[in-house]
Amino acid sequence: MTNHLWHKVPMETLRQREGPVRQFGILDVVSYKGKKPIMAHPRRTGPRKRPSLMVLLYTGAVVTLGAYFTFAAVQGEYGLFRRLQIEAELSDLQAVSGKLDAELATMRNKTLRMSDTYLDLDLLDEQARDVLGYLRSDEIVIR
Repeated sequence: MTNHLWHKVPMETLRQREGPVRQFGILDVVSYKGKKPIMAHPRRTGPRKRPSLMVLLYTGAVVTLGAYFTFAAVQGEYGLFRRLQIEAELSDLQAVSGKLDAELATMRNKTLRMSDTYLDLDLLDEQARDVLGYLRSDEIVIR
């Protein structure tokens, strides 16, 4: 239904006319020199054009790739969770390495003390009692 005060005019005609252009909702209205206003082409108000299949496929592919790379960055073989797991294992192995270093130092000390160049009689006596089960005649063993 058209109002008799308004009529549709092509945009070229509006550009040729003088006067300010005012925005009213979905219509561009031009008034010129006191005459009745002219309505330009209305803006698109009908149903929107559906996106093409290629746009949907492209968007789907980009979203899928983004989700895959995000998952791989977090859960993958070289992801954040694996990195945290490796760092925890590293701290555990460093603690074990410290204990083994201390044990190695103890073994080296005992080896040095039982060598030909340096003989510790107390250590020799301790090892003979421990390994061979030797006792002196004046000792009593309580088990």
